[in-house]
Amino acid sequence: MRYAKILILSVIVTVMGTGFYMTRSVQGDSLFFSDEYMKICAERESGIKMTVGELFKHQGNKEITITKVELTGDKGMTKLDSVLVENVPGELLIGIRDGWPPNENEFQLPNKWDSRIPAVGAVVKPGEERSLVLGLTSFSEETAYTEVKIVYKDAGGNYYEQVLPMKYFITPDCDNALAEDSSSGK
Repeated sequence: MRYAKILILSVIVTVMGTGFYMTRSVQGDSLFFSDEYMKICAERESGIKMTVGELFKHQGNKEITITKVELTGDKGMTKLDSVLVENVPGELLIGIRDGWPPNENEFQLPNKWDSRIPAVGAVVKPGEERSLVLGLTSFSEETAYTEVKIVYKDAGGNYYEQVLPMKYFITPDCDNALAEDSSSGK
């Protein structure tokens, strides 16, 4: 009987302790990426490494810290890395391009590329504009696709998550992949 009480007490303490460390995030809207949902496709074979860049502006009124950048709703794709680059007008690193990490031989990098920082742990102040740059690779022989979710917390410790309004495809046949995706109601 004594062991049963200890076991029950241990379970209660564990459950309560776990509750303190679990974070609950709600849908956020502080990071503005685009007014429209876009589907971006690269016609490539499996195994290719790609650079994906998207410009965003922090339109909230509190400093935030990015806690996670992850793929969501994905099939056949892996995230290699995620970094933030300070935005310099006219030097955008956006869209999808061959290679990871990106280099000058593939396309012109922005002047601030060398001062990039890991996305996870990055602090973004209200009004700042940054490029979120991801390294992705596909491991599917057919169509690989994904969306990207960012989780961040504000200065008050509240957690939020946002899915970028973009879906990325790496496939040998973009026309077919986009048509299939549209017909499936996605």
